Amino acid sequence: SVNPKRLVARGPDLEFEAPHDRDELPGGPPTDLLPLA
Repeated sequence: SVNPKRLVARGPDLEFEAPHDRDELPGGPPTDLLPLA
């Protein structure tokens, strides 16, 4: 059995509304996601 005691770790509390810096990262969206001109 993979998890005989059926314990599941909770993990950290995530703040989904927190600001992020993804705009500062290099690269962009995949070309499949860009609007067609």
